[in-house]
Amino acid sequence: CSTGCAGVYPVQVILQPAGGTDVLAELTTQLIVTAPAPGSKPLALAWTLPVSAPPALSSAGKPILSSTASAGIATLAAALAAAPDVALTLAPSPITVAALADSSNVTDRQSLAQLAGWGSQPSHQVVARPYVPVSPASLAAAGLSSELAPQLDTGAAVVAGLLHLQPDTS
Repeated sequence: CSTGCAGVYPVQVILQPAGGTDVLAELTTQLIVTAPAPGSKPLALAWTLPVSAPPALSSAGKPILSSTASAGIATLAAALAAAPDVALTLAPSPITVAALADSSNVTDRQSLAQLAGWGSQPSHQVVARPYVPVSPASLAAAGLSSELAPQLDTGAAVVAGLLHLQPDTS
């Protein structure tokens, strides 16, 4: 803020399950902002934005999206397209990206194109995720730790192929 942002601001934190709308818990607290000390630097912050829907398959075994998930992703993709300067890391779910690509819904195809366009910008980061959610701890407990890398590789390959970009796997 060029005129100063010192003040007390309410901040609300809401906890929701992944892909859900139920509120599990919430709290409102106060954020106190003071004038910066001379010579201080702003806090560096990274925001990771997941793009995912609950995994679902059609009777033909193809990934599909519910109308609610489709609408939510369309809203998110349009917001990203409208704000190309927003600094964040995109974390798309490969099965969700596959569902967008396999969909005959024009809005889903537009969402896919908007996500690909946003991710193709040199200053934007897209990270790889496993094709479907997996628990590293559960895989390790079952003696399947070696399965985590192939899961991540498969997810990265799907995103790379459908969004036409190379997701970060580091």
